[in-house]
Amino acid sequence: MHKQPRIKNRQLLSALSAIGFACYGQVHAADAIDNAENPAALQTVTVTAQKRAELARDVPAAVSAFSGKDLREGGGNLSAGAVMDLVPNASGPTNDGHVRTRWWIRGIGSGDQSSNLVSPVSFYIDEVYLNSPLLSGVPPFDVRQVEVLRGPQGTLWGKNTTGGAVSFTTNKPSFKPEGYLKAEVGNHDSHIVEAAAGGALKEDVLAGRISLYSDSSNGYARNTFQNKAVGKKEEDNLLRLQLLANLGPDLQALLSFHARDYHGSGDALQGLGLGAGGTNLYGYVLPPLGTADIATNAPGNDRLRNQGAALTLRWSLGRNELTSISSFERVERLINSDGDATPLEISRSHAEITARQAAQELRLASPRSDQLNWIAGLHYFKETLDNDSAAGALPGAQTIKTPTGTIPFTYNNTRLHQDTSSYALFGSATYNFSERFNLTGGLRWTSETKEIALDRVANSGAAAYRNTASWWQRSSVSSALATTAAQNDEHTWKAATWDLTPQYKFNQDVSAYLRAAKGFRGGGYNGGVTTQSTVAVVSPEYLTSGEAGLRTAWLDNRVTADVTAFYYDYKNVQLNQVVSTPTGPVSRLTNSAKAKAHGAEFELAAQLTQGLRLNAAVGLLRSEYTDYGAFTGNEFGRAPHVNALLGAEYRQALANGGEALLSSNWNYRSRYFFATNNETDPNQQQPAYTVGNLKLSYLPPGKKVTLTVYVNNLTDRFYKTNAIPYGNNVIGYSNSDPRTFGLSAVYRW
Repeated sequence: MHKQPRIKNRQLLSALSAIGFACYGQVHAADAIDNAENPAALQTVTVTAQKRAELARDVPAAVSAFSGKDLREGGGNLSAGAVMDLVPNASGPTNDGHVRTRWWIRGIGSGDQSSNLVSPVSFYIDEVYLNSPLLSGVPPFDVRQVEVLRGPQGTLWGKNTTGGAVSFTTNKPSFKPEGYLKAEVGNHDSHIVEAAAGGALKEDVLAGRISLYSDSSNGYARNTFQNKAVGKKEEDNLLRLQLLANLGPDLQALLSFHARDYHGSGDALQGLGLGAGGTNLYGYVLPPLGTADIATNAPGNDRLRNQGAALTLRWSLGRNELTSISSFERVERLINSDGDATPLEISRSHAEITARQAAQELRLASPRSDQLNWIAGLHYFKETLDNDSAAGALPGAQTIKTPTGTIPFTYNNTRLHQDTSSYALFGSATYNFSERFNLTGGLRWTSETKEIALDRVANSGAAAYRNTASWWQRSSVSSALATTAAQNDEHTWKAATWDLTPQYKFNQDVSAYLRAAKGFRGGGYNGGVTTQSTVAVVSPEYLTSGEAGLRTAWLDNRVTADVTAFYYDYKNVQLNQVVSTPTGPVSRLTNSAKAKAHGAEFELAAQLTQGLRLNAAVGLLRSEYTDYGAFTGNEFGRAPHVNALLGAEYRQALANGGEALLSSNWNYRSRYFFATNNETDPNQQQPAYTVGNLKLSYLPPGKKVTLTVYVNNLTDRFYKTNAIPYGNNVIGYSNSDPRTFGLSAVYRW
């Protein structure tokens, strides 16, 4: 049985020494307010973690906030998860191009591949909860700020927040003309164009904003078997339209539409044979590959389309404010890929996924300045999901002979339909006993119903096809098919979640808080069934946390230092075990485990001079499954013991009235495991690594233009971002981006 090693001081020292002379500068405060009276002070940060705009230093919670401006004026093709590289004890790998982000905060996350299970870290854009994993990979374009909330957020942010929440807030229309245009070119034939423009359509009554984003790339990897370039994505086009209307002195409406069209070559999965000499089950030696190359025979392509709309109404009712958010989303994905990560015709896959969601939230809030202030509301959500996926080995496609003979022709198809509906009542109140001491408490009651209809068929005997061009359709198979799994279930789960937070302000620069909270992730079904024995119903999981935080500012706000410590009691944990078998990977979904975790986060920012800013952060984490059968004592997946961030930004005024800016950030992660049930397999571990980025910018006089040269992954550090057990004695890897560099220009008006 694997037991956790102790964190030793040399681990932390090696983490800091690896990045000690680096610079860290791409992280600025979100929604920052300039300190005109003290230009050498740090910028003041405003966040909405408690559904109100307030100073970050006054919020009794672990929140990391970032400016969309800095994300835009950085470099490279950013995914939604890229911001997690700037948060201690967090990560957001995006392995399927920009299709899906897998969120992890303090070791809480999900690597499940099924389309019907949701992450325990919830994702929001403009306060709209996006349930489908396919909506989580959108590039952060024309974003005003990004907030990452660590720890359970079950009161104000809802279900599926046992790990935390990630919230994007876009730039809204204004009544004065404004906008920007960004153009970028980089290696691997990468191109990005991003733009936004807006202003008054009718003075003081109606304003509009249009935002555009387009990027393309030829990919950085090569398929040595097919002799063509592959990569994480090829083309991504997005559009957002917003209208802001003052319908009266007390009523404002914001109407938003957005659309996305993405297509790429699919994820580049590198196969490794686990047998003697790198062989698979059939004795075939998988070809040696470069760090980014793959060798597969089946065609890969990925197409995703998304459309959505939201209407937000804000109505002043005397001293209180009523907020209504109505939203609709539709996303479709069509993907073809190699299902075995080898040049052999063992398995290829095809999937068509459609998800539609509608949601309504109503909130009534009292003024924050009241001695007793509160927020109360209700939330309704509905989603319909359809997933039709198939896998097969086709006759006539076999081009390589194996030492053990012919690979059998196979076929299977799974059809899944799932309906989800939930509603919740919630409230949160803060009572100020004095100017220094306050107490916040919140409660949410949720009821969720999920109904599933699933059936899976597979070949009975050798599979035969009458139409290999559309091999994934059941009508294309001429041989007999047998039902291997079926499920028709409906379940309703109800849960109460809460939080309680006393806060004490020693003075305007130093405050401390204690926070106890409970969150839950809704129940569900195993969408990756292979046999009837893998059909499963999982109950909700629950996480109760205790957190203590200290927020400090020093030297007229030139230095801020924050410390957060936490303890997690995790019960009924939903776990997906993917086990490799001779006939293919088997997915088993369970929630019988109990677990605990504890850790700390240290964050420091210092404005040493008017031009030089330093930042540092360290995340420490220990996790353990305390009741998980043979895996008791194992750690959480993707939970490194140490995560350290360090860097700086230096600004220099130039004689011509312009400005130069040099910045860099470095991220260290100690060793971690991809899956808790495979800790003893070195092929499913990622050793410690450090990655750094560098950026040099020039702002001509007037500072309406920013010219930037950037290098990401400066040292060309190679590391794995995912490991997937396949059948046939093969494991597949998703790998990191190599060194990328480019030039960008931004013009603002």
